[in-house]
Amino acid sequence: MVNDIEVALLGKGDLFGEMVLLKDPIRHADIFVPAQASLLVLDYKDIFRLFEQNNKLFSLVMLNLSRMLATRLKDAGGKIKDLSIDN
Repeated sequence: MVNDIEVALLGKGDLFGEMVLLKDPIRHADIFVPAQASLLVLDYKDIFRLFEQNNKLFSLVMLNLSRMLATRLKDAGGKIKDLSIDN
């Protein structure tokens, strides 16, 4: 939530906080989990340790992360377009 506004609803298998893995060490949002959940926590060092130890797996992680970010960027662009049409 941003100022107590829900900005996304995530489900099983979704990720959040991906910008920390790529570049930005600062969190930009908080997450609220209304039920019990299992989480995998990775940080910048984990990703680049993977690069050093297993290039193939690192490549797959980065490919999938890139695809997810491209989808989110496309969705955000559509929302921005909708907002500009509405006004």
